[in-house]
Amino acid sequence: MNTRLIRLSSVIVCAGLLAACANPRQAPVYEEGATWSSQRAGLQYGTIRAIDDVAPRENTSGAGALIGGVVGAVVGRQFGSGSGRTAGTIVGAVGGAVAGNEIEKHNTQPAARFRVQVAIDGGQMRTFNLAQIGDLRPGDRVVVDGQTVRRY
Repeated sequence: MNTRLIRLSSVIVCAGLLAACANPRQAPVYEEGATWSSQRAGLQYGTIRAIDDVAPRENTSGAGALIGGVVGAVVGRQFGSGSGRTAGTIVGAVGGAVAGNEIEKHNTQPAARFRVQVAIDGGQMRTFNLAQIGDLRPGDRVVVDGQTVRRY
């Protein structure tokens, strides 16, 4: 009985440590492509009104979930006997996979993305999602050519 208590305590401590590694921040999600409602042919001129940082999608490779699931299953297998051992293995695998996926998300640094709002001369507002903004700043005069925004 004393051995079970020690094992259970160690699993609880490990689960707490894994949960503490998860990153709970919420941010806007990056959307692929430009988000304007209509597209005109030719060049357009305008002024940048705003540039916002946008968090990209958080994609994981699955390695964190796989490793976490295996470790969780091994630890969960240490408890109970018969069907209790099977249940412990399943619960450990699921918990480990979730924790491993969160740790992988937290440790991978996705590339920054930017949402650029341009007030087109004539009153139209267009929004672009760009991987890099270079030296663009709010207030800059720009030329818009399709999905390209550059200072002039």
